[in-house]
Amino acid sequence: MQTSIELRPVRVAPVRAFSLAVLLFAAAAVAWSLQAVPAAQGSRWPTDDSLFSVDGWNVTPPAIEAANGNIYLTRRYQPIGGGTPMTFTLTTSQEVKTVYRAGPDVPYLGSGYENVPVQAGLVPAGDRHNISQVRRGDESWLQVYAYGERRGLLGNGPVGWGLAIFDRVAGQPNDYYLMRVTLPATTVDADTVQRAIGLADVLIQRVSSWYAQ
Repeated sequence: MQTSIELRPVRVAPVRAFSLAVLLFAAAAVAWSLQAVPAAQGSRWPTDDSLFSVDGWNVTPPAIEAANGNIYLTRRYQPIGGGTPMTFTLTTSQEVKTVYRAGPDVPYLGSGYENVPVQAGLVPAGDRHNISQVRRGDESWLQVYAYGERRGLLGNGPVGWGLAIFDRVAGQPNDYYLMRVTLPATTVDADTVQRAIGLADVLIQRVSSWYAQ
C-alpha cells in the first residue's frame, strides 16, 4: 500500500514577510551608503548674482571649490553700515551620501571644536530654523542651516534619506544640498542672531526655489 504525500505551499505571515522586506531594504541601503564616493559630476548650482543680492548687505563674488564629491559655493556678506560679517555656504551634489551623511558641524568638530548649547535668549522662542553652535577655547561660531533637494527642504532625517533611496532605486537624478549661514558667535547678541536668521531666510528660500524648478 502506497502512502500519498500532499505537498502544501508554505505560507509566510504577512507581518513576517513585511519585516523581511524591510530588513532586506535596510541592508541594501547600508551597503549602498558604504560604497566609494564618486566625483561631483552633474552637480548644479545657481550662478545668477541677483539671486544672492540681499537688501542691506554687501556680498562678495562666489568662491567655488570641488572636493569630497561635492561642490562648495561660498559668498561672504557684510552689513551695510557696519556689523558682524556672515558667510553663506552651499554644499551640493547629485550623490546624497556626500551631502546628507555628515552633519553641519562636522567641518568644525574635525578641527577640535565641540558642540555647545545655543545661549538662552539668542534664538526666538518657537523659531523653525535649524541652529547650532560650536566652540574651541575662546572661539565660537553659530550657524543657521537647512538640508534639501529638488522636492524642497526635507532635511537629512528619515524622510530625506528614504526619498533619496527611492531616487537611487528608480534611477532618478536629484540635487541634494546643505545651506549654511555662519557667523562668529563669541560676543553676538540676540539682534545679531536675528539678522543672521533674516539673511538665511532669504537665501535658503531663493536657492531652494531655484532647485525646485
